[in-house]
Amino acid sequence: MFNKNAILIVDDEEAICRLCYSSLNTEFPVVKWTTNPHEGLELLAAEEYGLLITDIKMPTMTGLELMHKAKEIIPEIPVIVMTAYATVNTAVQAVREGAGNFIHKPFHVQEFKLVVKNLIEKERLKKENFRLQSIVNLMRASEKIATIHDPVKLHEIVLQAAIHETGAATGKIYHLDPVTKEPILEIEEHLLPSKSKQDSLSESLTFHNVINKNDSATLISVPFNMANNEKCVLELLTDSETGFSKADIDMAAILASQFTTAMDNSALINEVEELFLNTIKTLAFTLDEKDPYTHGHSQRVSLIAREIGERLNLDTDQLEQLVIAGSLHDIGKIGIPDELLQKPGKLTDEEFQILQTHPEKGAKILTPISRLDQVIQAVKTHHEWYDGSGYPMGLKGEEIPILGAIICAADALDTITTDRPYKKKRMIKTAYNILAANRGKQFHPQVVDAVLRSPLTQLESP
Repeated sequence: MFNKNAILIVDDEEAICRLCYSSLNTEFPVVKWTTNPHEGLELLAAEEYGLLITDIKMPTMTGLELMHKAKEIIPEIPVIVMTAYATVNTAVQAVREGAGNFIHKPFHVQEFKLVVKNLIEKERLKKENFRLQSIVNLMRASEKIATIHDPVKLHEIVLQAAIHETGAATGKIYHLDPVTKEPILEIEEHLLPSKSKQDSLSESLTFHNVINKNDSATLISVPFNMANNEKCVLELLTDSETGFSKADIDMAAILASQFTTAMDNSALINEVEELFLNTIKTLAFTLDEKDPYTHGHSQRVSLIAREIGERLNLDTDQLEQLVIAGSLHDIGKIGIPDELLQKPGKLTDEEFQILQTHPEKGAKILTPISRLDQVIQAVKTHHEWYDGSGYPMGLKGEEIPILGAIICAADALDTITTDRPYKKKRMIKTAYNILAANRGKQFHPQVVDAVLRSPLTQLESP
């Protein structure tokens, strides 16, 4: 059992051992001594001491050898070396190799006691600082976890935090197949190339507490249940010879618990956001249906935008956000008077200024759905022009998000090729020519190039 106040003294001179013992035994509860370094190692293996005091020069084992062997048994044990004046260089070497301090022999008792107390206090402060830093790191990780509602990002953040805080070389999160009970890997992160040869999770894994599968504690698994009763496991591996500490296991367990809470909250928030999104989509559909000229406009823009996005090799997540942005790009027109939207003639300057507010109104409506950040930005910027003369913010060039630039082109293509109260529809070829003529002016050059590569299926289809 570890005793931070237990001290072991090793010196081949019995008189020195007894002097050290008599100096310390009244102030520390456990002080033991031996003149045999090998016996000293046996004592260290039997009880975890909080401090080792050793002579440098001993006949059967040097103090440096004893220190290194002691640290194999108790890695964190602080060491004080005692040396004669002739071997001061050796004492300095001992400090470089891991000793906490050294003291010259012969020494005054008060000097000796001061060196011991100072090192013990130094170690206490170091451990307290480490504990406080761990708390700070945990609080930071907790704050970050609490703000994320995307399950994929939650997996990443928790796993990265667990690896960072425990010093693991590899981290994994599994969920168990509800039917076969086989572990299915969700995510894996490597801090360093792992040398571990240990097996992965076994079928016999239970879900009641933290599991140490190996006596060396080089692999720990933290099982936990989600709200839907899905069983998951956070697994950490280390290549360190000392393995994981109890603090590491506690940290992993806390992070797993926070992950469970965050995932449960995420599911609830996503459910609410999905309900809100469906409501907004219904409103957008209703807005289109109110006007025979805009009937189906948002849906067509959404399909055209997706085809352009595919040509630009957007990833799956971007394409999903682009489709949603296309269907909701004019949702801000809910706040624009119908007589203005359906006016057959040209808008006055004052009326046009009112119409120009719809992108920002739309973005504001969608703001509560945090996971739709790209959608919100696309809705807000789909009337920005590449040359900076658009609205509402006058963004220019690459300042305009690519999704907003795509919606801008898709919106224009559908508007040109459908009847409007103020203008009759024109031929698809004319729409392509308008885009080409305004390449680098109203429209993003890459978007125009993608459109003109070949006829758009969604635009050409009846």
